[in-house]
Amino acid sequence: MNYIELINNFWKIDHDFKFSSLETALYFRLLSKANSTCWQKEFIYTNARLMEDLDCSV
Repeated sequence: MNYIELINNFWKIDHDFKFSSLETALYFRLLSKANSTCWQKEFIYTNARLMEDLDCSV
């Protein structure tokens, strides 16, 4: 799948599952991170940094 297909697929699935705003933000943050690393199979994004970026806690 390409970037646009991933986004479109997310919204199709969201129609049935009704993801929370935090779940949506998490998905798109990780999608953005993957895109910024040129889709490397692995990348580092610590929980602490992710929680800071999403302004959330465990």
